[in-house]
Amino acid sequence: MSKYRKLKRPLTSEEESIAQLLIHSRKSRREVIESGFNRHRFFDNREDLPDWFVHDEKKHCRMTLPGLPEAPVIHKALTPSATLMGRTLKKTEEAKARRKARIAKRLKRVRQRTEDIPDDLPEKEKWMQIKQMYKKAGLLGKKKRPFHLVVNRKGGARNRAPPPKGARIKLVDRRMKADIRGRARSDGPVKSRASRKGKAGKKNGRKNPSRGHSRSGLSGHSKA
Repeated sequence: MSKYRKLKRPLTSEEESIAQLLIHSRKSRREVIESGFNRHRFFDNREDLPDWFVHDEKKHCRMTLPGLPEAPVIHKALTPSATLMGRTLKKTEEAKARRKARIAKRLKRVRQRTEDIPDDLPEKEKWMQIKQMYKKAGLLGKKKRPFHLVVNRKGGARNRAPPPKGARIKLVDRRMKADIRGRARSDGPVKSRASRKGKAGKKNGRKNPSRGHSRSGLSGHSKA
């Protein structure tokens, strides 16, 4: 059992900021711990003071933590690609910069090639050549074809909505779903031939007859 108990209430924004400072670095963790020991921690002659004053001092007379107002609050679980304290991983930044430089280099080459296109060509051919250059350089993203499902119902009825232009059409019905489920059940783990033979013999409830005949023949010869 863990020695730390889970809180039954959600953390406040101040508590989440303190937790982030504790896990961010050793320096911030040390600053948070050292900030708990200061002249505002205790005050003398508590017995001689009225209760309302002591309560007010506990509320207001305390030291602010270093970097607490600027620290962002963690709302998501930390992953290798997640940002921490407003910073991303160094390798991620380098990869993004390299990709940006490659795209800029390709774009510059394509623009230089477009200047070599003769002006006497019609506009349509110019645009076709420019598009081909961008596509060859990998600067044009591939458009995803829409997916259209044709659902077969009882009585041969289908959905009346016409498929969009260039869409991929897939026929779906209840019989096909049942066939897929049955195929998944039948495709179980592949068993060896010996194990299947052993199970078949157990089901029949008898041994191999050839072994029995050989033993009986040997016993007859021995008696003779």
